Amino acid sequence: MRRALAATKAKLAASPEVEIVDFAPLKHGEGYDIIRELYFEDGGKAIRAQLAAGGEDALVLTEWVIAPRTRRTTTLRRSGRWVRAHIRHARLDRSSFFSFFPAAACAAQRVPPGVLGPLARGGLRRRALAPFPGPANPHDTAKYWGYTAIWNLLDYPGIVFPSGVTVDPAVDVADAAAQPAGPADAYNQSICDGWRPINLQLTARRFDDTMLVAAQEVVERILKA
Repeated sequence: MRRALAATKAKLAASPEVEIVDFAPLKHGEGYDIIRELYFEDGGKAIRAQLAAGGEDALVLTEWVIAPRTRRTTTLRRSGRWVRAHIRHARLDRSSFFSFFPAAACAAQRVPPGVLGPLARGGLRRRALAPFPGPANPHDTAKYWGYTAIWNLLDYPGIVFPSGVTVDPAVDVADAAAQPAGPADAYNQSICDGWRPINLQLTARRFDDTMLVAAQEVVERILKA
């Protein structure tokens, strides 16, 4: 993934159509925790009821994402009053994050005040980044959604498209001395193997869906040139 991102940045930087502004993640772990609580406010109760009514088993990733072990709490084992208070708290966390992110993102990018307006209307609003920790994963193994879930929390649109890069075992050799950043990192390393394609993600600010599609066409054209 790092190789694909580096190649993408180099090609975009060489194009007169694109101005590059580096972007640093801002409390993405905190945002991921918030959105995971809000994806299934009932703890998956409605999904389980529908599955039971149809006599069907949950798919592997459906079971994983609504299972209590993947979330800080589960509403299935709590009183109604506690559930309502917890959901209200999570929604307040979402509102706070939504208010914090835009200004903090501009500050972190150190954009000069004189160019903030033009950039905010153009390139600054489009972010090219990874959609997943690594290349395409085997079925039923995608158990880290932070790279896309953060934009769900912010209600920002995103597009995932091919980078044109495929894992090459001769080039993309794992660093044996590197230590995983955490359990999710260790797991994602364990499911990564050779010759899988790598995708990229382009995101934009809220309500910029049409401009995002136009930007994606430009980016993909530059990458294929």
